[in-house]
Amino acid sequence: MSSRSVAKNTAFMTVASILQRVVSVTYFVIVARHISERELGWYSVALATTTMFVVLVDLGLTNVLIRESSREQERTQQLFSSVITVKMGLGVISYLLLVLFTFFMGYGSELKLLIFISGITMLLDSYHLAVYGVLRSMGVLIYESIGIVVTQGLTLLLGSYFLFFGYPLYFLILAFTIASSINALYATTMMRRHGIRLRFSAETAVVKPLFLIALPFAVAAVLNRIYTNADLLIVHKLAGEEAAAWYTAPYKIIAAFQFVPLALISAIYPRFSEYFVRQKDKLSYVFEQSVMYLLLLSVPVAIGIFVLAEEIVVFLFGEKLIPSVLPLKIIIFSIIFTFLSYPLGALLNACNKQTKQMVFVGIVTVSNIFLNILLVRQYGAVGAAAVAVGSSILLVLLGSMVARTIVTSFTWYMAKKTAFIIFSAVIMGVIVYAIHNTVSLAVSILIGAVTYGILLLVLRVMSLAQIQEIVNLFRKNEIVK
Repeated sequence: MSSRSVAKNTAFMTVASILQRVVSVTYFVIVARHISERELGWYSVALATTTMFVVLVDLGLTNVLIRESSREQERTQQLFSSVITVKMGLGVISYLLLVLFTFFMGYGSELKLLIFISGITMLLDSYHLAVYGVLRSMGVLIYESIGIVVTQGLTLLLGSYFLFFGYPLYFLILAFTIASSINALYATTMMRRHGIRLRFSAETAVVKPLFLIALPFAVAAVLNRIYTNADLLIVHKLAGEEAAAWYTAPYKIIAAFQFVPLALISAIYPRFSEYFVRQKDKLSYVFEQSVMYLLLLSVPVAIGIFVLAEEIVVFLFGEKLIPSVLPLKIIIFSIIFTFLSYPLGALLNACNKQTKQMVFVGIVTVSNIFLNILLVRQYGAVGAAAVAVGSSILLVLLGSMVARTIVTSFTWYMAKKTAFIIFSAVIMGVIVYAIHNTVSLAVSILIGAVTYGILLLVLRVMSLAQIQEIVNLFRKNEIVK
């Protein structure tokens, strides 16, 4: 595939990811404003529960499908047929486990219904994930990009319609199911255009090697889903529906920014793999620049949202979610370490340290669950927010210990640049705090952004040439040194 095609595909997926985040947050804001805190808690827990179980339908098989089909295009039909057949069986097992889990947790009938409907969406999402995996192996991402945007837009339209005309709560979950059904049909049609049909077969000679290859992907995926969703379920169980709503709101704000590290990692992960084998000096350089780029963006976001937390919560969700302000002020600082965990994880995976990365995620997951159980009962959403920050810091510290043996980027240069970034962001925060009661939220954000930008230029934190290098990563160009 040409570098132009790679750049085009990356651009498509980046734009689609941004739109997906924007529409997803918009939909949540609309829902949060029109239903009670208790209903919002049910709604959030239903989605978090199925998000945690959907990984059991895939177990890393889509990653293996993409990798193996990319290497042997002539086996794509055989591999897809085997994977989709196995995933059908896993889907039935996963749905049964989901049902058993809802009874084990003692959920009420309303929440059970939401989870059962959301579980159908889970199966549909897993199906079109495999179909788009086939298209990815062929280097075709445009259909997936369209599918992402259309699905989110359709969910927004249907959900808003159901809300405004007073349909029951479960119709808000049904909006996801309808949109995902259409996406599955669309993905299947596009796959057929490229010569792959929906056929079922499960040859042992094909399936067994796939499972063996998928095992590390599966373990890592399961741990990651538990790590990212267990906290909300614990909050709901120990502190109630309202506390779950107060915790979900700030979590959604953080999630809105996740496209930044995701887009960057999709671009630099292949470079990490290449430079680890051929050019260790460039590996350190690219890692260093990616870390500085993410710090450059995440630190001012964290400080700015900390200062404007109350205004942001009221603007997005209304007065009823004022209790979300303190959890937001705490959890927003996890965004810095969450951003940093992306290049660290990518570095370890690309440099044959994936087992250690898996162990680190496991350690953080266990500690996260333990601390949430310990703190949530007494401190509710505030306790969960504090645990989220601590967990993100722990993951970065563990990853950094191994990263130091791979790259030489933990230098005085990085420490100085980081100090300048923090200084600029703090000054920005002080200025925004001084004016935020006298001007609108939009003006506060604008003044803060301009102030931060001027300080970065004055302190020469990052040059235009370095910014261009980051852009070049997305174009799969060479790094200019």
